[in-house]
Amino acid sequence: MVPKADSGTFLLLFLLVLSITEPLRSELRCPPGQFACQSGIIQCIPSDWQCDGWPTCEDESDEIDCPGK
Repeated sequence: MVPKADSGTFLLLFLLVLSITEPLRSELRCPPGQFACQSGIIQCIPSDWQCDGWPTCEDESDEIDCPGK
């Protein structure tokens, strides 16, 4: 007899499949001359906008680890 899968098992399996098939945001490849935001709807911004003092990415990752901060 095969045990029934509960919703927790289904969710775990779904997340496992999703993590295998969807690249992580940190692996996002933007075109040359663009910066990849770590999270949020905006994925790529012009590199000139990185460390310009104005957060553009929703997570403000474009202003992290900037010189002079």
